Amino acid sequence: MSINRIISGASNVKGGNNPPFTLIDFSNMYPQFFDNEQKPLIPTPMMNAYLEMAHATVKESRFHKTWKVCIGLYSAHFVTLYLRSMANPEDEGLAVAAKGVTKGLVSSKSVDGVSISYDFSQVSNDLNGWAAWEQTEFGSEFATFSKLY
Repeated sequence: MSINRIISGASNVKGGNNPPFTLIDFSNMYPQFFDNEQKPLIPTPMMNAYLEMAHATVKESRFHKTWKVCIGLYSAHFVTLYLRSMANPEDEGLAVAAKGVTKGLVSSKSVDGVSISYDFSQVSNDLNGWAAWEQTEFGSEFATFSKLY
């Protein structure tokens, strides 16, 4: 057995090349991220960057037959986070900045007093573990698969 194989097994790092997974593949899995003309709802360079990140991170050699699902979930997670942060370019600076603020979980609401409370403990505690992966359904699913594999 070669030393590279021993190190690879001990580190649990999987390498190798992935089969193609393109913008078209992603749009077929997640049409909600595209308009009626199949144009991404976020800037195309960002969409492509997320797909490149997914290819570098989500390896078929690790996820095997669930690879296509996992690379889709990974990409959908980051596109969702990007969409949450999108603001109108004509908005004032504070409104644009507010779109990039971390979202907490709603912990309580009031109707007449128009009060709402957020719990940020889940998000901040997770910085030691899965961080932002629990901020979207796609990320939670991806984290679940990652823990399995």
